[in-house]
Order: sequence, then C-alpha cells, then structure tokens
Amino acid sequence: MAAGAAACAAAGRRAEAAAATECDARFRCLALIATVLKWLQDFSDKVEERAKGVAAEVNGLLNEAVALELDMKTQV
Repeated sequence: MAAGAAACAAAGRRAEAAAATECDARFRCLALIATVLKWLQDFSDKVEERAKGVAAEVNGLLNEAVALELDMKTQV
C-alpha cells in the first residue's frame, strides 16, 4: 500500500513538473511574440515616417516640374 502511495505521489510530482515546464515554455513563447510585435511596430513607425518624407519630396519635385513647365510655355 505504501509503495502505491509513493508511486502516486511521484507521478503527481512529475505531472506538476511537466505542467510547470509547459507553462514556462508558453511564457517564453509569449515573451518572444511580444518582442517581435514591438520590433514590427517600431519598424512600421520608421517606414511610415520615411514614407511621409518621400511623399513630401515627391510633391516638391512635382511642384518644381509644374513651375518649369509654365516657364517653358511662357518663354516659347
């Protein structure tokens, strides 16, 4: 009877250890996901800022092209 109880207790401890290991693995996975999401958000913010800068530069070039076209038309 004592051997059965000891075996049952040992099985319980193994199950608890397995559950703790699984919990740790899930926590590490969630931490990694959070890190990747943070990196993606930072990257997205940088891309958005660069896109705004490029759009402003393109608009400036278009304005210059329109001004040059008008100058060419008035000089011809």
